[in-house]
Amino acid sequence: MNRTASEIESTREDFPWGSIIWLASQNVGNTKGVTMGRMSMSPGGENGMHHHPDCEECIYVLSGDIEHTVDGRAIRQSAGDFLAVPVGVQHGTKNIGNSQAELMIAFSSGNREFVPA
Repeated sequence: MNRTASEIESTREDFPWGSIIWLASQNVGNTKGVTMGRMSMSPGGENGMHHHPDCEECIYVLSGDIEHTVDGRAIRQSAGDFLAVPVGVQHGTKNIGNSQAELMIAFSSGNREFVPA
């Protein structure tokens, strides 16, 4: 299903650490089995520890310097790096750089669950 830039922007969710623009999901109404978004994180912003009991998460760093904590282990990443987080594994992301970080995120569920730690 095609979506215009203004339709895409209308799915933006703002958080204390930045925002997510949802590109695809059951809630958006254009997919059944996948959720995809573009995440922006402010310098120092942190998406706290959480897990997804119903899906894997894939994270691709477009720009910036971030640190993921995955199952208690710190993983530093920058533009071009990729991370897959298994179903149910506790994880969180922090922008450790001095500029906005941009990430593409995808989930193996059209209606992914988010459970804070």
